[in-house]
Amino acid sequence: MKNKKDIIIYGTFLIVLVLLNLIVLRLDNSSYSFSEKKLGKNIVYPHFKDKKDEIIQNYISDYQNENYKINYSLGKADNYTSVLFKFFNSEDKIVKVHTLLLDKEGSLVNLNDLIKEEDLRNKIIIAKENLNLNITNEQISKAEIDCLFNEKDMSIYLSEYNDQREITFLKLDYNEVKDYSNLKFNLNKDYTPYTTTKAVRNFENKKLVAFTFDDGPSKYTLDIISTLEKYDAKATFFEVGYNIKSHKDIVKEVYNRGFEIANHTIDHSKLTKLTIDKMLGKVNDNNELYKGITNADMPYLRPPYGSYNADIKAAVNVPLILWSLDTRDWESRNTEKIKNMVLENIQDGDIILFHDLYETTKNAVEELMPILTEQGYAVVSVSELFTLKNKTLVAGESYRSAR
Repeated sequence: MKNKKDIIIYGTFLIVLVLLNLIVLRLDNSSYSFSEKKLGKNIVYPHFKDKKDEIIQNYISDYQNENYKINYSLGKADNYTSVLFKFFNSEDKIVKVHTLLLDKEGSLVNLNDLIKEEDLRNKIIIAKENLNLNITNEQISKAEIDCLFNEKDMSIYLSEYNDQREITFLKLDYNEVKDYSNLKFNLNKDYTPYTTTKAVRNFENKKLVAFTFDDGPSKYTLDIISTLEKYDAKATFFEVGYNIKSHKDIVKEVYNRGFEIANHTIDHSKLTKLTIDKMLGKVNDNNELYKGITNADMPYLRPPYGSYNADIKAAVNVPLILWSLDTRDWESRNTEKIKNMVLENIQDGDIILFHDLYETTKNAVEELMPILTEQGYAVVSVSELFTLKNKTLVAGESYRSAR
């Protein structure tokens, strides 16, 4: 009897297990159902038995021979379904995400069709201040945005903004985006929106120039960025290794305050006088030094003395950033001359060269910012300049301006 009883219990268990596998999962009391399927050993995806399946299967089939584990999350808002795929590496770390946004007919739609992407990025910047997210405004401006639309809020994944393949996650209540979305939401009337102490930067009808500073950091660097912050401006700092070693705390603060830092080699060697291997050593050693402080890579190289050749361009794996306006602050060490050099020669799209080593340069920046603001200029980083000018920076190519 005992064996018969065990058989009955085991049989009942198997029946229950089969029934559970046949139960159709449902999304937040939504009006449609789906089941779960697998492609190979590592890819799990939803199956709806409608037009959505063809799009989903076409997408995931591209990855069946790659070494990813792929899972998904589902969301639904209004008449739209969001399928967010998460890609895991061999260490079970998420290294990639991608969302398929599908309308009620099962056709693909773009995020910008549902929410104005530029406004969404600005809202994420405001949310970042409130949530203390470890991502800079520049990274937000160039990140890939993937959204999962839920019943009451949206999950946002930011990716592809640095070489570490980091992914930043946040949630936004629909109250935050209701003014620039085409979706119909169930709004929480008691919700208090995020606030910011800073105005969202507005570049409409502005002339754009990038301020760049070489050879730092120094004791004047933080004073310079404090001046820039008063005018909601940004800049790119091309830092050299021997000064990074002496001022690691300043490097970290510049990075944490959202300013761009790029490569000026480990010791300011003239690269055209070196073999390719030695040249790459000077560049890579500086990047590794910086990465050890910030956990980020330097996005650009400025060759010391502006000296480079075709072999250097072919060997490096980042864009080379030069300049179109040289303040010659290293030569004059005179605040008035530095200021006049800028005001007499500045043009929209310029990359302007300073050095954050001198008090006279610090003073010139203090005097220039209110004048340039009055003249309709916005001072930005190199990344911002090319993004706002709709120009793409390519590794191994050199750039003197965004004109």
